[in-house]
Amino acid sequence: MVEPRDVEILPPDPEWRAPHEQVRVYEVIDVPVGDEPARVKPQRTGDARIVAKWAKWALRLYVLAVGSMLLVWLFEPFGPNLLGHVTGWLEAQGALGKALVVVGVAAACPLFLPVGPLAVIPGYIYGGVEGTALAIAGSSIGGLVNFYIARWYLEPHMHAWLDKNPVPATLYRTMDARGVRIALGLRVTPIMHYGVLCFLSGLASMRWWQFVPAMALGGLPWTSVWASVGEMLHEALKPITLGALDTNPYAWPMRWAGLVVLVALAVWVGRLARQDLAKAATEAQR
Repeated sequence: MVEPRDVEILPPDPEWRAPHEQVRVYEVIDVPVGDEPARVKPQRTGDARIVAKWAKWALRLYVLAVGSMLLVWLFEPFGPNLLGHVTGWLEAQGALGKALVVVGVAAACPLFLPVGPLAVIPGYIYGGVEGTALAIAGSSIGGLVNFYIARWYLEPHMHAWLDKNPVPATLYRTMDARGVRIALGLRVTPIMHYGVLCFLSGLASMRWWQFVPAMALGGLPWTSVWASVGEMLHEALKPITLGALDTNPYAWPMRWAGLVVLVALAVWVGRLARQDLAKAATEAQR
């Protein structure tokens, strides 16, 4: 039997590294004075490679989706006017079609697909205003899914990933310190992918009822721009499909003017948000 005096306790090796570059997180549990000493409970081990693999598979699905849409658009392998039939079917389904559009936009968030340009689809089918509302609803639901994926499953892995990526780590620390205001600014500015932003928001000290309005309000400027593009595309194709011409000579100039105003407004709001982010980052580093 080994006695305590037979065991040599060596000092920790400063050059030792965990296998596979993993980060182990510990939680110290305090106990009342007089009881047993505070004990250390090991938590789940974080691995930055899991986040990298997630992003890699999302990129592959994104390329596959874009490539498939281009092939369908160019070669129409399933018959002529397939996209027109699909959009017409969705419009004819009423509330069911709108629900499917919302679910489709929401499913794009965990896959890191660009939810902003997807607003072209509801804008094409339902118009600029209703298309914007549907796209915002879908992106808010999908963002909430990413929010809880990061909080319940990817938290240790995201922290390990942030240790190797200083720019997202700085934004995360600023968001964690300043709260929903920074998340709103990052949503308005296109400097960070929406899916990554939702993951970082799930790690930060932010409630879901703060997160959802911030993402919806911050995504409104550019989502409305993309939905307006979809509406204009629908109007441009209408004379070809229906054989009717627009008799109003001011219709298209007004549409283009409205789109320019929306883009200018989105750029202006994004510029203000970037200035606020820079100021907040400077104050957080002090």
